[in-house]
Amino acid sequence: MSGTGSPPLLRVLAYLTNIIVSVAMIWYLINFFVSCSTCTAKPLIFAFFVAFCAIIVLSALKLSGLLFPARKKSCPVCSLISRIVEIDLQEN
Repeated sequence: MSGTGSPPLLRVLAYLTNIIVSVAMIWYLINFFVSCSTCTAKPLIFAFFVAFCAIIVLSALKLSGLLFPARKKSCPVCSLISRIVEIDLQEN
């Protein structure tokens, strides 16, 4: 359905899967962190926690860009830059 203007289903599902799996992994990391009192892997757990949080944020940003493309087009700074480039190209 290329004429509908909707984003590709597989990309939307991929980003949703990234978010869901990352939340599940964070849940397991928190459970492991709480249950392990003398664990030497605490820095590794923190690194994985930060990595999964980054995956959630990036996937959410990409997903919102796919589902709401009008927000990208209405950026005032972007439209100002595009107008400046158009004026500059017309002068040359």
